[in-house]
Amino acid sequence: MATVHTSREERNEHIFINDTCVNKYKTQIILQDSPSTELEIHFNKKRVFISRNILNNPEDLSNILRRYIFKGVIAIYSELEDREYNKLQNKLIELFSHNTRLKFYKTTKFLKDVSNLEDLHKIIDKKHQETNHRGIIENYEELKNEVYNPSLFKEIEKTINNCETCNRCKYDRNPIKMEYQLSETPKNINEVIHIDTFHIKHHYFLTSIDKMTKYAHISELEDKTMVTVKEKLQERMANLGKPNKIIADNEFNNIEIKNFCRENNIQIHFTKPNTHTGNSDVERFHSSLLEHFRILSVTQKENAFKVNLYKAVEKYNSTIHSTLKEKPYNIQFNMNPEQRLAISEKNLEIKQKRLKLKFYKTTKFLKDVSNLEDLHKIIDKKHQETNHRGIIENYEELKNEVYNPSLFKEIEKTINNCETCNRCKYDRNPIKMEYQLSETPKNINEVIHIDTFHIKHHYFLTSIDKMTKYAHISELEDKTMVTVKEKLQERMANLGKPNKIIADNEFNNIEIKNFCRENNIQIHFTKPNTHTGNSDVERFHSSLLEHFRILSVTQKENAFKVNLYKAVEKYNSTIHSTLKEKPYNIQFNMNPEQRLAISEKNLEIKQKRLKKLVRPPVLQVTNTTLPDDVAPAPVIPEKKSSDERRFETCNNSNRYRYLGEPRKTNP
Repeated sequence: MATVHTSREERNEHIFINDTCVNKYKTQIILQDSPSTELEIHFNKKRVFISRNILNNPEDLSNILRRYIFKGVIAIYSELEDREYNKLQNKLIELFSHNTRLKFYKTTKFLKDVSNLEDLHKIIDKKHQETNHRGIIENYEELKNEVYNPSLFKEIEKTINNCETCNRCKYDRNPIKMEYQLSETPKNINEVIHIDTFHIKHHYFLTSIDKMTKYAHISELEDKTMVTVKEKLQERMANLGKPNKIIADNEFNNIEIKNFCRENNIQIHFTKPNTHTGNSDVERFHSSLLEHFRILSVTQKENAFKVNLYKAVEKYNSTIHSTLKEKPYNIQFNMNPEQRLAISEKNLEIKQKRLKLKFYKTTKFLKDVSNLEDLHKIIDKKHQETNHRGIIENYEELKNEVYNPSLFKEIEKTINNCETCNRCKYDRNPIKMEYQLSETPKNINEVIHIDTFHIKHHYFLTSIDKMTKYAHISELEDKTMVTVKEKLQERMANLGKPNKIIADNEFNNIEIKNFCRENNIQIHFTKPNTHTGNSDVERFHSSLLEHFRILSVTQKENAFKVNLYKAVEKYNSTIHSTLKEKPYNIQFNMNPEQRLAISEKNLEIKQKRLKKLVRPPVLQVTNTTLPDDVAPAPVIPEKKSSDERRFETCNNSNRYRYLGEPRKTNP
């Protein structure tokens, strides 16, 4: 029998107390004043009732315990006073203290059993609506403390997945990743084109790109109506020929465009919503176009905006494409169908990743450039001619003109040190930073996150306590930092002064800095292009929008702001999926000790159950005398194990830094 031997023995508490319900255990003992029966079976689990009278009769108590207790885990729930419970506890120790197959727990909850699935679904539906259609985990956390059914989680999952309101108003935050499939590969021009709209400096343009040649075309739109778009498509057809198929986003899913395609015998395909790869050819062109335009805006400032934009398109079409290894202009206008077919087949081979090493008779004999200074001059000249294109594009140009074994490295070095590129370009594939656990506060107002929230032409200042996840929202009359400062003062008056504020760089302003310095508040601004730095408040924004959308459907009669404030209230008064508690309760109804327990539990979740490794002590032999002719062994400094070196504890905080997987060694 497993018992607990601590300072609680002075109060006769030998059986461990487990903060859970008694209903889930195979064998249950219920202490009641006068139960109507001795044994019940619920969900194939035994439930033994023991009355006050039996507790006062040691012989009857021994008989009933021997009759029903054999092996396994036994759960006890008492509705009687502690002195009555102690009689049972002492009898269990007397009878079963030497039985190693038994383990006893005292539980704190006795829930209502709901075996009828229809009744269970009614309870789930009611709770789901009360919590404003929160998710599966949040509803389970609420109901697991109210009713018991072994399949409670599955039934909640089934009910919520079939909820009409949830399916209309929610989106999948972790969608299933579709299996990658190769797209069609056209063999000639105008077989497939991609179209999209491009917005820059309050001007709209219709952009198109040939899927085979990657040749781009751009036309300014006077407005975004589909009649205007149809006219620009007709203009493109007049200049570049009629395409067999058009691929477009759903913004073009309009009766005008459909009729136009039907009249001209053009097949049209609309990409699926929430898929970034369906129209990727034209979207990739937009990225390159913006890069060209930014560079021209720096190098040719005297030109008008549209002049630089059309020059950017010209530069794109007249420089080698990184996939096709040819200039789009040449493929579009200077090649015959057989040459295009060869490029198409080569492109298909690249897609299928089935390129094999072969020997060929070569057709080129290039100029050798061994002097690095001369090589850098050639690279610089080509880099400027191509309007500061990237490393691969310049390499594709120069590899057909000069030869040097380290040509790629020298191009990389030159372009990475180019001042214009560093000013105008951004990293499209940034290095993923090593994961680090953030600090875990132990009480309210130690750390808060703030951000602005924009909805229906209104701005709000949102804040969330990092420890309690309690959210606060205030409307901003304008986005000036003076107004933001006033709203922060208002929050301090209502919820107390925080020790630290974490905010995005939009708050990196002298007003906010002075405010924090005057109030002795530490402020931290997140790094640009990092989505995790202020993730607490951004995650709240996602939940807030979800609540608001649902309320906009279920309570249409309410004004916009009424539903928004109701959404905040719903968020604060429903169980948080990480903390397993309601933010309102942690903020206002708990003492520091209870909050500390939640904070430690949250830290355990963050660490993903990784425990600090403790090595056994090293045995040392002392008072050993060696012979004179034997030299003592050198003292080897004690080394940390490879597992221990994986984690370093930062000073004066609960933050850990992960250094990678331990090195694998042979046994």
